[in-house]
Amino acid sequence: MGRARLEADQKKSRRLKATLVFLDETGFLTGTYAGLTYAPRGQTPVIKKRMRHREQVTVLGSITISPQRARCQLYAEFLPDRGVKYPDVLRHLRHIRRAVRTPLIIVLDNLNIHKNHNLRNWAAKVKDVHLEYLPPYAPELNPVEAVWSHGKNVTAAGRLVADSEALLQLAHETVDAAAEQHLIRGFIRSTGLPISCDLHLRTRQSEPQ
Repeated sequence: MGRARLEADQKKSRRLKATLVFLDETGFLTGTYAGLTYAPRGQTPVIKKRMRHREQVTVLGSITISPQRARCQLYAEFLPDRGVKYPDVLRHLRHIRRAVRTPLIIVLDNLNIHKNHNLRNWAAKVKDVHLEYLPPYAPELNPVEAVWSHGKNVTAAGRLVADSEALLQLAHETVDAAAEQHLIRGFIRSTGLPISCDLHLRTRQSEPQ
């Protein structure tokens, strides 16, 4: 059902000559990221850490797919010390709209800020932005989820992050590492959608709010 809806969105994007945008957020916290690593046989790796107040960096990201399926891009904004708010989502989408200069079909999950009436009013006002929502509990249909999973389970695996500066650096590293062309194509293929494209990476850090 959900995959069929996304395939319909693809047809709609071709008809409207629109860029398809998949949007999602994630959070990074100070501490230790679990994951698979190597160690001598019989010697379990041990990472020591101090328990303290946990710092946070939120990442707001989108994968865009051009109307001709000739180009994909990864956009990311980093929000230190706080979560995502409605104005952050709107600013992020406005930035993408200016960059791609085509109509947009934006695919989002059902988070409250994604259904904010101001966001819906903006989309209706500009007229070339269409909001489409994933079915509940279907993260596998959003390729950006795979970006976050790769970052936390591969790039960040086994690393100890002790302060906000190191955490922000780690967030940047995870996005950069996931931007390899073959990975982005794999993330898109993991949704089951028949999309193939080349990759050009653009990342952007938001100004502190």
